[in-house]
Amino acid sequence: MTQETVPPLRVRESDGAPNVIPVYDVILSDNLTLVNRGAGVIVISATTGASSSSSTVYAATANSYVVLATATDLTAERVLTASTGLGLVDGGANGNASLSVNTNIRDKSIAFYLAGNLGSGTIGSNARYYVPFNVQLIDCRLAVSTSAAGDNIIVNPTIYDASTVLANSQAIFTSANRPQVITNSLVGSGNVFAIGNVTAGSFLGVNIDQVGSSVAGSNLTVVLIVRSS
Repeated sequence: MTQETVPPLRVRESDGAPNVIPVYDVILSDNLTLVNRGAGVIVISATTGASSSSSTVYAATANSYVVLATATDLTAERVLTASTGLGLVDGGANGNASLSVNTNIRDKSIAFYLAGNLGSGTIGSNARYYVPFNVQLIDCRLAVSTSAAGDNIIVNPTIYDASTVLANSQAIFTSANRPQVITNSLVGSGNVFAIGNVTAGSFLGVNIDQVGSSVAGSNLTVVLIVRSS
C-alpha cells in the first residue's frame, strides 16, 4: 500500500451539525507520518527506527559509554572494573558507583630489631625510622627468640621530633596499654594507641620499659603496622 505524507489533518467535532466549530489542526511532530489507507482512513505512524514520542531522546548506540555491565542495546560501551588494589561498590539505580583503595595496599609495616639479651632503655636513637608521609597507627606486634622469666617484656614505641631525635618524644601507648610479651611467651601485641597518627617528617623509635627479672629475653622484634592516607 502506498504511503504518503498529506497536509495537516483537520478534525471537526461532530454532534449532528456538520458545520459546527471549533476545528482543530492535527500537527505531526518529527518521526511521525500520515498513511492514507483509502476509504477515508488515515493512520498516524512512526517512521522506522524513530521514537513514538518527540520528547524522548535515545543515546546513539555507536558512541562510547562507560558502563558497569555490557548492554545489549549498545555497541561501543566500556565496562568499568576495579583492578588489583581497588574496590568498586555499585550503589544501584540512581546511586553512585564508588571506587576505593583497598586497605591492604595502604598498609605498611615498620620493623625494629634489637639483637642479643635485652636491657631496659631507649633504642630510638640507634633504631629509628623516618616517616616520609602522614600515617595512621593500626597495630603493634612483638616477638622474641628467648622468652622472659620473672617479669614481662614491656615496650612503648615512641614518636620523636625530627630535629632533636630524642627530645620532645611522645609515647604512642599509655602505660596501661603498652605492648608486652608475657613470661614464657615468645610473642605479644598492642593496638590501643594513645596517639593515632604520625605526621610526615617525624621519627619512630622504641623504648624498652621492662625486661624479665630473672631471664631478660633476647632478640626483640617490634613491628608497627601503619596505614597511609
